[in-house]
Amino acid sequence: MKNNIAPPEVSIIVPVYNTSKYVKRCLRSLIEQDFDRSYEIIVVNDGSTDDSLKIVEAIAARYDIVKVYSRENGGLSAARNTGLEYACGKYVMFTDSDDFVDRRYISMMHRAAESSDADIVCCNFRTVNERGVPSGLDGILHHRTGAFTAHKMLRSLLLDITIRNFAWNKLYRRSLFMDHNIRYPAGKIYEDMYTTPRLFYHSKKIAVVSGVLYNYVQHSGSITGTITPKKVFKYINAYGGIREFLDEENAYEKYKWPFRFQGIKIGCIVLPMLVGCKRRDNSLKLGKSCKQAVRRLYRSAVGGVRPSRSSCPTCPKKTKNVGKPSV
Repeated sequence: MKNNIAPPEVSIIVPVYNTSKYVKRCLRSLIEQDFDRSYEIIVVNDGSTDDSLKIVEAIAARYDIVKVYSRENGGLSAARNTGLEYACGKYVMFTDSDDFVDRRYISMMHRAAESSDADIVCCNFRTVNERGVPSGLDGILHHRTGAFTAHKMLRSLLLDITIRNFAWNKLYRRSLFMDHNIRYPAGKIYEDMYTTPRLFYHSKKIAVVSGVLYNYVQHSGSITGTITPKKVFKYINAYGGIREFLDEENAYEKYKWPFRFQGIKIGCIVLPMLVGCKRRDNSLKLGKSCKQAVRRLYRSAVGGVRPSRSSCPTCPKKTKNVGKPSV
């Protein structure tokens, strides 16, 4: 007997790992959407060791749209990829299990995708604390609304100011992942930086909607307390991953200036991070680490050329008997 049940219009993928404190709020915000079409919530339990699985299974027992799949712990990328394999919707969205969304999260982006025939739709977000109180300055710079070419939006993405690499706060046509075999890189952090540029590159049109529809929860102490030199250099490596992708597509010359701008921006972020790491770990050789970070960023930006005093325009030549030190 044939199954005549139509597939859902949207699949929302929610990776879960030890977020028992927040996952109920997340799922409630997704269940209470004002979307009048069919959608499914795919919860991927990534080997949680707390009560997360128990909570999501209790919710799934009450709501048919919530589907729960469990796997051994493999990290955020692996959980998202698992969700993609189970997703049936025309469109897919990602929501982190400690975040929550506005009631219009699906409807506004789906409407924009359908009306403009966009492959990706982006919405605004705000950073909030654990109680849901806004704690950031995300409302200052927003991309203008409308539908744009993928070329223009990839430039904006590489600038990393109004359009960011986050997997969440976006709706994607699922065929982007399937037709181009795009997945999140297993075992890597900052995995969005490897994947989102590829999705933008293979799109034809990308739309931006108004309104703050996604709440990104910043846990107390997570900015300064969890940053390590290893994470800093993985962040830089993710930037290098973008360069590798542009080279693979022979697109570096087309996008080199916004890409290099992002490198400067990353440098302004990671160097203070390393200073913070030094304050917590006196054994860290700050000067050596900063120099290594700048060299890695430089290599990605200029194509593997190691900076030197003769090749780097920002490194002045040594002079003797000057009144002021070189800066």
